[in-house]
Amino acid sequence: YKKIYKDAEKNLTNKDLIPAPEMVGEWIYNLWKDKKNPRGLWRRCKIDEYKKKSPHWETILDIDKLMKEEGESWVFQGADFFPPENKR
Repeated sequence: YKKIYKDAEKNLTNKDLIPAPEMVGEWIYNLWKDKKNPRGLWRRCKIDEYKKKSPHWETILDIDKLMKEEGESWVFQGADFFPPENKR
């Protein structure tokens, strides 16, 4: 059990994680979780920026920060976009 736990923890906290993108119009969206942000950052960048080795992401929602500010235990469940403008 200890080895499986350590392997899982190593994979989940790996700094070389690949962002799992969701394309919406000209934007790439991603929920990023790491040791600093265990609940996640919902963020986005343009397609050209995403192709860079170290893309600059715009944070839309910092779930961990929101939890602290509101004293609630929030979990990001996703977002819907309404075509054709793809408004959130």
